[in-house]
Amino acid sequence: MSGLGRQMPFTMGAFAIGALSMIGVPPVAGFVSKWYLLLGTLETKHLGLILVLLASTILNAGYFSPIVFKAFFEKSKDDNPPVGIQEAPYAMVVPLTLTAIISVIMGIYPDFFMNFVKMVVK
Repeated sequence: MSGLGRQMPFTMGAFAIGALSMIGVPPVAGFVSKWYLLLGTLETKHLGLILVLLASTILNAGYFSPIVFKAFFEKSKDDNPPVGIQEAPYAMVVPLTLTAIISVIMGIYPDFFMNFVKMVVK
């Protein structure tokens, strides 16, 4: 995993954005969903559900942060990069990149998507 972000920047960049979304860091869509879950839980006044949401956030940070750190900030043990590791094919990179971009857009403009969902559900 060490240095994999330099060899596969698009794939690992999309993974990093997905990891941030799972953790619930702004400005990605995962933050918006966790925010609405937190607001709903506060309205019901269930402390147990708030603790579960907090625990899931801490566990996600604990699982995903080391992977992202090793991929982008840790140097490879040897000077020569592993043979055969390269960026994924375009057929895989394009959907990964689009999904990551959409996740960031949904995090920045959540009202647009929420209004669209409300319009469709009615």
